[in-house]
Amino acid sequence: MERRLALIEAASNHDFLILEDDYEHELNFLGAQHPTLKALDPCGRVIHVGSLTKPLFPGIRLGFIAADRAVIKELRALRRLMYRHPSALAQRAMALFLAEGHYDAHIRRHRRAMSEKWHMMLREIDRQLPDCQATATTGGSGIWMALPEGMDAGDVFTAAEARGVLVENGTLHYLRPNPPRNQLRLGFGAIDLAKIAPGIGELKRAIDAVRSA
Repeated sequence: MERRLALIEAASNHDFLILEDDYEHELNFLGAQHPTLKALDPCGRVIHVGSLTKPLFPGIRLGFIAADRAVIKELRALRRLMYRHPSALAQRAMALFLAEGHYDAHIRRHRRAMSEKWHMMLREIDRQLPDCQATATTGGSGIWMALPEGMDAGDVFTAAEARGVLVENGTLHYLRPNPPRNQLRLGFGAIDLAKIAPGIGELKRAIDAVRSA
């Protein structure tokens, strides 16, 4: 919280804006939910953008922006030049869905389901992959994991894919030269809870196959 307030104060003191894109801020599984920067902003310095395609469904093609009135006015003018308006019916239906509290109820259900998966992922990594290190998080829909030193994430990706398990080669996410080559990102948002333990088991066998190659 201290860092968030300091950032907002710096934006005011040094005359800059903050673009906040924190689509997973509702998926916090430890402690109280974190407020957005926009909720703490007293001077209109934060522009908060959000998408409804990830927490609801991609086909809805709707999102939202919370910002100062002057910013919204300019964005509306620009949007008319750049993009055709989505269905007014879909916008009205979503406005009612939000206003009547159904979205909040949906997010609470979604958070409970994701929390179960998050805990299961961490337990199974600890149990089945004791020589790998999961990065501590407070939520989200993915977990970063370091393979044993010297193991190449690309080799593990290929071996896991052959076993029907898809992971992300973490090396691709680094901009700096000579990034670590033993990082994997494991997404769990779309995985059934019952498939997590068997999936980590297959990943273990893929790691063992690379190690013994």
